[in-house]
Amino acid sequence: MSDARKPPTISAVLTVYNKAAFLPDTIRSLRRQAEDEREVEYVFVDDASCDDSVSIIKKLTADAPRVRVIENADNRGPSTRLNQGAAAAAGAYLYLLDGDDIATRGAMIGMLRLLREEQADFIYGKTAKQSAPGVELFDIEADPDMPHSLSDKPFETVLGGGFVRMALMCRRDLFMAAGGADERVFVQDESLPLRLAARAKRMIDWQATVIAMPPPADGTEKVSGNKSQLHHDAFLAYRLALQDFGERHPDLAPKLYARAISAYWKHARRRPGAAVFKPGFWRYLQVKIGRPKPRSAVLAWMQSDFAALSGIRRM
Repeated sequence: MSDARKPPTISAVLTVYNKAAFLPDTIRSLRRQAEDEREVEYVFVDDASCDDSVSIIKKLTADAPRVRVIENADNRGPSTRLNQGAAAAAGAYLYLLDGDDIATRGAMIGMLRLLREEQADFIYGKTAKQSAPGVELFDIEADPDMPHSLSDKPFETVLGGGFVRMALMCRRDLFMAAGGADERVFVQDESLPLRLAARAKRMIDWQATVIAMPPPADGTEKVSGNKSQLHHDAFLAYRLALQDFGERHPDLAPKLYARAISAYWKHARRRPGAAVFKPGFWRYLQVKIGRPKPRSAVLAWMQSDFAALSGIRRM
C-alpha cells in the first residue's frame, strides 16, 4: 500500500455514464500507464448509470493502491461530474478521460514529463477515432519522439483550433483557478480548453496520439453522434467565453464572436434549402470576410433558435 501521508502525483479523473461495454478496456489502458501505480490516484465519478458500470469499476480496480468511486443518485451531466471528481482529487496533476477512452501506451507519463520539463500549466495531445474494437487499440503508442510546441499565449493558441475532447493533463491548481468545467455547458469539448487557457501562463501542444476512441458498442449511443448537441454546446462555449473573457482579451473578442457564429452556422446549414436563405448565412459570411464588432443581439437571437430545438441536453 502507498504511504497515506504522501499525496499522489497524478489523479486520473474519469466521468462515467452507462459505459459498461467500454470500461474493461478503458481501465486496462489506464492502469498500464504508471511506472509506479502508487503515484496515481484513480477517481471514477458515476453519473447515475443504469448498467453495471460501478460494479465493473470496483471489480477491475480492487487491487489498485488508490481508488475513489463516487456514486451519484441523480444524472447531472459530464461537466458537473468532472468538477466533482476534480474537487475530490488529491494529485498535483489531473489526467482527464471519458469513461470510453483508450489511453495510448505511454500517454500519461509522456504528458507529465513534458509538463515538468517545460514548466507548463496544461498539455493537449491528439485524439484518433478508430474503427476497431477497444481490445485492438492497445498497441497504439503516444510516441515520445513526436514534436511539441509551447505557447505563452494559451488563450490565443486555443482559439486557433484543434483542442477538443479530453486529450489533456493539467495542473490541478489551474483547473480549480479556472473554475473547472463550465456547468452551464453539457459537452466540454470546446468549453474546457478555453477556460483553462484563460487562466494559464503556458501550454503545450503535443503531436502524439494520447487517446484512441473506439467505435460505439452495439446498442449504445455516443453524445458525439448528436450533431445538434455538439453545435449547440460549441456555440454556447464561445458565447460564454466572450461574455466571461472578452474584456480581458479585447483583441480576441472578434474571434470568439466569429467562432460562435461559425458554430451556429454548422447547425443552420443542415436545414433543407439554399444556403443564402438559411438563418445565419449572412452573419457567417460577415465573420469570414472581416472582423465585425461582436453584437450581443445577434448571439441572443441564435441562442433562441437553439432553444427551440428538441433532443438537446441543457444545464
